[in-house]
Amino acid sequence: MDISADKYDENLSDAVDLYGDTLFRIAFFYTKDRCDAEDIVQDAFIKYVTVNKPQFESALHLKNWLIKVVVNKCKDLKKSASKKRNVSLDEAEEIPMQEAEQEDGLAALIKRLPPMQSTAILMYYYEDYSINEIAELLNRNKITVGQWLRRGRIRLKQYIEDDDESGFYRKRE
Repeated sequence: MDISADKYDENLSDAVDLYGDTLFRIAFFYTKDRCDAEDIVQDAFIKYVTVNKPQFESALHLKNWLIKVVVNKCKDLKKSASKKRNVSLDEAEEIPMQEAEQEDGLAALIKRLPPMQSTAILMYYYEDYSINEIAELLNRNKITVGQWLRRGRIRLKQYIEDDDESGFYRKRE
């Protein structure tokens, strides 16, 4: 079935509108860097456009495919040598402050988790994926995903307790 260029552009626009935020959140939790996350999401949509106009059975199939592409690109970025930054002190002063700013709340605590635990927590609690669906998307065993969730919850609880002892969550008067 041949799709006209206009129809295909419309499909791309719909996909960006529907899944762009979800893909960005996943990429951001992996990379912990806004620019890298944006690049990864853009690369995923470029792949969507360039991969022989893939046929998807449903919107969910497309969403799952895009998530898989984003996760794989995040893993590739982590492995790449170009991501290892060596910066002189003079150059370090020019790094945007937003990267150095500390965030408040649960999102900041989730970002402190190891990448696979934060991804599993994000997909399970924020995107409502089941353990089986996460396992399929990440090409992992469902028991492994369950362990990531369990360990992530334990670490989050510990982070909250530690922050509570330091007064982070105490009600300010």
